[in-house]
Amino acid sequence: MSLTFSPVSALFERRRPSSLDELAGQDRLKKQLRLLESRYGTLGGRAYAITGKKGMGKTTTARIIARKVADDYAIEEIDAGDIDEKWIERYRRAMYVRPLGEKGGWALIVNEVHGLKAKAARLLLTLIEPPGGMPSWGVIVFTTTKKGQETLFEGVDDAGPLFSRCVRIELEERGQSQPIVEAIMQAAVDEGLAGPDLDKMRKAVLRAVNESCGDVREVYNQLESGFFLE
Repeated sequence: MSLTFSPVSALFERRRPSSLDELAGQDRLKKQLRLLESRYGTLGGRAYAITGKKGMGKTTTARIIARKVADDYAIEEIDAGDIDEKWIERYRRAMYVRPLGEKGGWALIVNEVHGLKAKAARLLLTLIEPPGGMPSWGVIVFTTTKKGQETLFEGVDDAGPLFSRCVRIELEERGQSQPIVEAIMQAAVDEGLAGPDLDKMRKAVLRAVNESCGDVREVYNQLESGFFLE
């Protein structure tokens, strides 16, 4: 007898933005990416490094960039700690083969890139800057919670050679509370999680956003658990 089940998707995942238009706040980021796309006609052919605190939307932004270039099946997401020489060689061979599909591109998302080993960090340079350049239909996106000198890899004294080859994107912390609150309040209404006093609830959500330092995922989890309901 086989068992069947329906996967449960967390509210945060269901409300995860899939485009720049859906992303709450982060106007500088949106302007930066739209400028690149309008100037070159694509976000492909380059690498990006996204920095921000936990829960602020680094992976969400990485996936938005990836979907500009590739169909979902051609997007690979990996934790930096799982990258080794064998994996990089496999990816190097695959990166020049253009996938079938509507968008015809591929995307690689490397999360928590500060967890790279020294050798993997050096080898990744050959993916970002191969002879002749990266194919215009490919994109690599790194995410990290670290900044500046904190963004060092194990056994590496200088992360500059890797990150200097990337378009740097830093998620803004200041001035983001209000658009985040409005997005969460809309989710509360849509999901039947809004209390009778919306103004009071909005103030509670704003307080939670500020206390979490903009951790959107944490506040969505609070909303889903009924934390803001009286």
